[in-house]
Amino acid sequence: MKDHNKTKAELIKELETLRLKINQFEELKFEKLQTEVELDEFQQKFQALFELTNDAIFLIDMDGCIINCNHRAADMLGYTTNELIGMHSKWLVPSHEHKDYETRLSLLQKGKSMPIYERTFLRRDGSEFIVEINVSLVLDTNGKPAYVQSVVRDISQRKKFEEALAYRLFFEQVVSKILVDFINQPIENLDKAIENALKILGKFVGASHSLMILFSSDNKPRITYEWSVNRELGDKEAFESLTIQKFGYYYEFLKKNEVIFISSPDDIPPRATGERKWNEKYGFRPSLFVPIFSEKKLLGTLGFLGELNEEKQWRGDHVLLLKFMANILTNVLQRKHSIDAYHKITQYLQEIFQSSPFPMLFSDTQDNIQMINEKFIELFGYTSNDLETINDWWTVASPDEVYRAKIKEKYYQALEKIEKDENIKGFRTTIRAKNGSTREVLIKLVHFSQGKIIIFEDITDLKHSVQAVIESERRYQIMAENIHDGLTIIENGKIIYLNHRACEIFGYPEEELMNLTTFDIAAPEERDRLKEIWYESKKENISPRELDFWIVQKDGTRRFINNRYSHYQKDEFTTIRYIITTDITDRKKAELALKESEAKYRTLVEQLSEGVVIAKGNSPRLVYINRAMVAISGYTKSELLNFSPKDLEELVHPDDRNRFFNSYRERLNNKQISGSIEFRGVKKDGSEIWLVVTTQNINYKNEPAILATFMDISTQKKNEKEIRKLNEELERRVEERTAQIQLINKELEAFSYSVSHDLRTPIRHITSFAKLLKNRIIDGVYSEDKILQYLDKILHAGEEMNVLIDGLLNLSKMSQKKIRKKKIELESLVRDVIASAETETKDREIDWKIGEFTNVYGDVQLLRIALSNLISNAIKFTRTREKPEIIIGSFINKKQRDKVVIFIKDNGVGFDMKYHDQLFSVFGRLHDSDQFEGTGIGLATVQRIVHRLAGKVWAEGIVDQGATFYISLPKFEE
Repeated sequence: MKDHNKTKAELIKELETLRLKINQFEELKFEKLQTEVELDEFQQKFQALFELTNDAIFLIDMDGCIINCNHRAADMLGYTTNELIGMHSKWLVPSHEHKDYETRLSLLQKGKSMPIYERTFLRRDGSEFIVEINVSLVLDTNGKPAYVQSVVRDISQRKKFEEALAYRLFFEQVVSKILVDFINQPIENLDKAIENALKILGKFVGASHSLMILFSSDNKPRITYEWSVNRELGDKEAFESLTIQKFGYYYEFLKKNEVIFISSPDDIPPRATGERKWNEKYGFRPSLFVPIFSEKKLLGTLGFLGELNEEKQWRGDHVLLLKFMANILTNVLQRKHSIDAYHKITQYLQEIFQSSPFPMLFSDTQDNIQMINEKFIELFGYTSNDLETINDWWTVASPDEVYRAKIKEKYYQALEKIEKDENIKGFRTTIRAKNGSTREVLIKLVHFSQGKIIIFEDITDLKHSVQAVIESERRYQIMAENIHDGLTIIENGKIIYLNHRACEIFGYPEEELMNLTTFDIAAPEERDRLKEIWYESKKENISPRELDFWIVQKDGTRRFINNRYSHYQKDEFTTIRYIITTDITDRKKAELALKESEAKYRTLVEQLSEGVVIAKGNSPRLVYINRAMVAISGYTKSELLNFSPKDLEELVHPDDRNRFFNSYRERLNNKQISGSIEFRGVKKDGSEIWLVVTTQNINYKNEPAILATFMDISTQKKNEKEIRKLNEELERRVEERTAQIQLINKELEAFSYSVSHDLRTPIRHITSFAKLLKNRIIDGVYSEDKILQYLDKILHAGEEMNVLIDGLLNLSKMSQKKIRKKKIELESLVRDVIASAETETKDREIDWKIGEFTNVYGDVQLLRIALSNLISNAIKFTRTREKPEIIIGSFINKKQRDKVVIFIKDNGVGFDMKYHDQLFSVFGRLHDSDQFEGTGIGLATVQRIVHRLAGKVWAEGIVDQGATFYISLPKFEE
């Protein structure tokens, strides 16, 4: 039970404390608004970075479903962003890569990281293209995977360039290897050289069986040479017993100098009866036949059987290569038994020269030029008449003396190595043609006992093509991602090509980079790690696909780069490696900044004391909830996210439900300006909670949504209720004080009347009897008895006045006595008061009936005085009864359950109810003092005490039947 006797100063102090709390709440509300502004600015920056990047970005949940993507991703795949969101990322990948996709997803779900990798993607129209994927895991505040961020780059153009370059180098390898093998082989070993050539060509076309078939004079095919991987042709004798007419369909095509490619039995027409019967008998195998001509006469064919490379379009350079090699094989075969080896070789070389796709120059051991082929004349314009010696050639090919000296130095160094049987790769140079134009060529040397052959490969178009591809890729890179990739080509550990961007990234001039290795430009702290990686890769006979590491540029600047590697084996001695280098220093910083910002944003939102949710749709569904909202509602995050619109309605008190959701819909449709309302929520345990919600319109995944912030104001509402209660209590106490003042004024009026009447009576008696005594003495008429009578009257009046004055003083003390309220055990107090009145009941048999009592809250000493007066009156006014009866008890007020009513009932003389108002007035008496002694102050004292204890006193009576006095006091609450 609270103390209701607080002073005005104490109440004002409590009100000031509440006012400070309200101010603190307003400050917190302002800070929350500032936080919401900062969050909005971050979201705008994040969205701008997300959409402006030229890479495709996908945000994928841990089940593989796309939860967001940028416009670049939609453009790349031919979808809209809305179509991609919600789609499973597995369907962006061809079915043959699904297993690898599921393996990688499983690793990510376990929290494993992975390096950048390549994958085939499917556009909406079904077309495929190659991409490079950089995957990073985004963790939640508990360190568990939340979702996957994939940055995807289209590298299909780069792949086409790499394939074109690889094929060109392979083409060169095939021609050079066969040609050099023929030139260096003596006559007696040419059979082996031809078989080796069939092996090389068979591998080139992907065949399991290579044949050289010549037609005999009796029109029968004869297998002159063959090479096989793992099985024989079949019935060779049966094949050679056939006539050309049996293969008339094939023969007609070969006579037209056309290549025949049969990939399936359906490619053989019905009229090719011989070919169809042969395949039915011995089984079908894909076939490729290249005609062999000599002096416009069909001599035979090169045949290739097995699972051929169908992706090669058998035309253009591929066919020219095969026809060229067919002619070489035929010429070698026809001349291998020639008696005049030198003459035949010269003739053979001359034919090779004339049919070679490469410009060639043949000189003897004295550097005298012996032969120049047509390709040489066609490319450079010089004939044998223009050039007698090698020195003449270098003079016209390189007019600049300084440059010519460098080229000749390279030439003689290469020649020296060849003479020592050392392997060389050739060298590049610029040749000036007769018409003044320049050509970029790759020079290779072939040395034998009669002299040497200089082979020129025109790489002008190739270089321009490479530059065009690089330029095309550069333009694409600028358009797509505003960065350039560096391209480095390495042959056997030595750099042979660098693009401009590579030089910029590495920070060295091209001529210096040509003589450096990766370890030379790597930062010192990276070198041991890189060497260990390369050592392990060589040990396992595999090459790293990708490496990220720091480099140090020439000026000391540090950059962080990403190298992606691919390679092919040119021959058993030569490995070509391609390195695509991307400067990812800025990207790494941006990714780190993005991750830090995202973590800061998530941490900020998750650590807010206010609940934060994002809701979509007129029938709202929650798409985001922070931890504070979980604590406020009592539900788990999963439960809230799965709530239906009907479930969400149950979170709002029924009386506030329509107002809350109408406000939400108006806000969602931009019909409401104010976005803050107060309402009552219902927690999971059913308890009510007061909340204030502030809403803001946002765009969530391209759909309108509401960002709502919930603040628990239950404490504030409780404080407001306490303030209202205090105000009501204050008003009640003011009313009580006013009533007390009014009562005191009435008492003062009665007191004035009593003083002027009741106190005047004994004074008048004293004065009257004193005058009589004086007159008797003056007149000399007095007797001793009479004088004593007068003096007794005077003394009695004085004593009566003294009793009245003492009663008034006691009444005054009741108004000034300090109150000390506490629990009062009423039954114990009543019995104590009855016991203390024992002297008054001596020699009397009073029937005391004591009932049950409920404890009250008040001052025990004051209540004791009030009860003593009432019980004393009951004893006094039952004096005339033969069987006096006094009943004392209590009961709970039915209308005011917090009040206890004490009653004292007697069967005494009673009183007339029309004089009820005089009962509690000062000196108010309804009975003659000669019959019942008293001052008339006792009941006034009782009333004064009861009013001070916040109670009420009243009485009921009937003349000569008794009276009942009631006291109502506050009930004691535990």
